[in-house]
Amino acid sequence: MKKEVLSLLAFLGAWTLNFNLKTDKYRNRLFDAYVRDKVDESKLEILAAAEVFG
Repeated sequence: MKKEVLSLLAFLGAWTLNFNLKTDKYRNRLFDAYVRDKVDESKLEILAAAEVFG
């Protein structure tokens, strides 16, 4: 899978955990289990900014 797609899925997964559980506590566990070695975390910051500013 392309890194851009994985970055988007990682962002959405982290957002969903935070939204539903009201904590960022499990973000690192999600990344370690599924995408840490496949995703450039700097792209996640870009995705987060894009979501905030539309």
